[in-house]
Amino acid sequence: MAGAGRADRAQGVRRRCAIPEKTLVTIGSNVALNAGSTIQAHSLEDGTFKSDHITIGPGCTLGTSAFVHYGVTMREGAVLDADSFLMKGEEVPARARYRGNPARELRDPGPGA
Repeated sequence: MAGAGRADRAQGVRRRCAIPEKTLVTIGSNVALNAGSTIQAHSLEDGTFKSDHITIGPGCTLGTSAFVHYGVTMREGAVLDADSFLMKGEEVPARARYRGNPARELRDPGPGA
């Protein structure tokens, strides 16, 4: 895993991917950060400034215009779909896929569904 604020061999980092607080963000190797995605480690809530670390594990993908809020951990190979908002404090399991606003896990309906 990369050190705080560094992208260790990040793949597919596109223009206009915003990371305002680079010192609070850790990005693993082979991560895809798509156009318009935002990794924001702060918020102003009821007049109080709040911030926390964000960890994007190796092999993760942030879709186009996806938004990750403070206190989030995405484990290895997790995917946040386009236009999705991952709320503060979320823990995304390895290889899970999240979608929506607020983002929720997409589950495989299984055989015969």
